[in-house]
Amino acid sequence: MSTNFYWILWLVFGVAAGAFWLSGFFGMVTVVAFGFVATGLIFMGFMCVLPAVAAREQVKTTKPERKTQSSSARRAVRLGLAYGR
Repeated sequence: MSTNFYWILWLVFGVAAGAFWLSGFFGMVTVVAFGFVATGLIFMGFMCVLPAVAAREQVKTTKPERKTQSSSARRAVRLGLAYGR
C-alpha cells in the first residue's frame, strides 16, 4: 500500500468524522465506532505502510571518485618497483 493512499484514507476518515460532528450525530456509539476505525487505520499503517517506507533504498546521487595514477606510477606498479604497496 502506498503512503498516498494511506493518507487519503485518513483524510476520508477525518472528513467523515467532521460531517458526523457538524450534523449532530457524533454520539457515544459513533465515537466508539470511529475509535475502532482509527485503531484499525493505525494498525494498517504499522503493517502495510511502515515496512514499505523503511525498506525503501536510498538512491546514490554522487559518483565514486576515481583514483588516477600517473603513467610512471602505473609503470612502476606493473614492473613491481613500487615500494610500500
